[in-house]
Amino acid sequence: MSARGQYGARRVGSPRGIGVGRLYHSVGDREDAVKQMALDWTRLYQDLAVQVGELTRDPSSPSGYHITTQVELDALRPDPKRVAWWKSHAKPLIDAWVKFRGEQLGQDLSSGYVAYGTRWETDWSHYEEWLSKLEELRGAARQAGFVLSSPGPGRLPETVWEKLEKKLEEGAEGAGGAWKFVKYAAWGVLGIGAVVALSSVAVNLRRGEDPADKYVALLRR
Repeated sequence: MSARGQYGARRVGSPRGIGVGRLYHSVGDREDAVKQMALDWTRLYQDLAVQVGELTRDPSSPSGYHITTQVELDALRPDPKRVAWWKSHAKPLIDAWVKFRGEQLGQDLSSGYVAYGTRWETDWSHYEEWLSKLEELRGAARQAGFVLSSPGPGRLPETVWEKLEKKLEEGAEGAGGAWKFVKYAAWGVLGIGAVVALSSVAVNLRRGEDPADKYVALLRR
């Protein structure tokens, strides 16, 4: 169990069928995922809102923006087509994200306890879906004529097993077709010894070591 929360199962959408490597995202992982995406969604909102006249850049404001005044909007004269796309497509999706973020993080101490339970019950696939929606909205915005200055979204937090799988793949470069057999065999062993593996992972984490490095070293012997 993580010090930051209990572990919850993750629904596997991968056709590869490697369930072990897709489990054990903690409540803390879910919180980190929402906070990370919140930054990316906010940056995209600011990018788009400035170009349709909802926000105006303001260096004197703590956020760097202020709500556009009518005088500023009249001077800006935003493209009607982009405004229509913003109102019909982007803004509703951004509003839905803000609602989801509020449910996941809460607004104060009281709602924070409720949000903890909400995160525990939320399947990890929902966070992946929101990341996909963010990426798709960025692409659609460009097609609609918007210029994006914000960077693309980052990756969601990974489990120890996902990191291990990547390290195994990195360590098997050049193995060719034989790697598929080795890979599935390795995960089979980890599945049978799940309890032992999890205990070993916990010990390594407490020591400040990367558990994946240890397993890769063992498999290379």
